[in-house]
Parts: sequence; structure tokens; C-alpha cells
Amino acid sequence: ILANPNTGYVLDHWELNGVNKGSANPYSVTMGTTDMTLLAVFAVYVPPVGARISIDPPELIDPTMVPCSTFSINVTIAAVDKLLICRFNLSYNTEVLDTVSVKFLKVLGQTPKTKIISDDDAGYIWIQLNYTSPITTLTPLAIVTIEFHVTALGISPLDLHDTELLDDTGQPITHVAEDGLFVTLIRDVAVVNVVPSRQWVYKGTELNITVTVKN
Repeated sequence: ILANPNTGYVLDHWELNGVNKGSANPYSVTMGTTDMTLLAVFAVYVPPVGARISIDPPELIDPTMVPCSTFSINVTIAAVDKLLICRFNLSYNTEVLDTVSVKFLKVLGQTPKTKIISDDDAGYIWIQLNYTSPITTLTPLAIVTIEFHVTALGISPLDLHDTELLDDTGQPITHVAEDGLFVTLIRDVAVVNVVPSRQWVYKGTELNITVTVKN
């Protein structure tokens, strides 16, 4: 059974015999031997604000991630309204990371049509996702999972850039892109020298102390 909201409204949820069954649309009902009542509950549509595309987790700081380790991150979307096309470029430090795999995830029951260009030498992955039906969500949804291989100790930004979110009319969705960071090298910050400007002082004397640190 498919619910078709009027303009300005959205399906809030289904009630089957008075029990909330969520907002999947269409909704499948298996008929039994007794009467059943299915109610479509609609609500006024309020477009989400603050659309964003981001890396999850935003930071991965782990000194145990030595060379030959692997880890995965998700690219997520949130607060998008009627998203139909998503494009982004993810750059990383090739001296620290290599790409192992890219997995495209089902979003609200949809598996997108995809395009991908990956270059481990240049250190980027370009991805385009086309959805059959517009995606609207307030809460974060993972759209892509990327697995990386650690090749050396160090730091790598996971930089989202050239991001495009287009709605079902082809218009851009204003959004922010939130980058990630991978760190496997914990630097040993050290104080290596402390030099006072005077060896003795009395009340009212100005004293400067120069502290030298490294790393």
C-alpha cells in the first residue's frame, strides 16, 4: 500500500490495528483471517535545515594503527531535503594511507547508481551517487563505507571537497562539508631548554623566561 501525501504534507507513520509500524512507504501487509485496519498518519512537512556531508568518525587517533593495519570510515549525510544526486571528492595522504575498498550502502531502502574514480597515487576518491527517489532525512545516514590500509606512521587529513548535493529539481542543496582526520603517530612533545633573563632578582625586577620546546 502506497501513501501519497498532498503538497505540504509528509507521511508520518502507519498504524496497523492501532500499533505504530513506522514510515516505510510503500508498506506491505500480510492479510490474516480477521479484520485489519491500516491507517496512514500524515503531518505538515517541515524542510530540514543545516544540510551536511561528513566523515564518521571525525577523528581517528590511534597509535596502535601501525603499518599493515586497516580501518574504515563512513561518509554520511544529514538534514537533507529531497536529495537525488550526491557528489564528493575525498583526498588523503598517500604517504600514510592506501584505499582498500569502497562499499556503497543502501539508503532508506534504495541502492544508488554509482560512479567512482579512484587514484591511490594522487590520493583521492571521486564518487557520484544517483538515487531513484529523493532522500529526505534529519538524522545522519551513512552512504559510503571506505576501508583504508595504513602504509606508514603519520597523519592524514580525510578531506571532503568539491561536494555537490542536488535535489529532485536539479537545484543545489546548501550544505557544509565536515572533514576527518587520521593520526597514528603520537608526537613526544618535549621541553628542551629554560633560560631566565637574569640569574637573580629583587622585588620589582622584570624577569623574562624563554622556554624552548620541540615536536
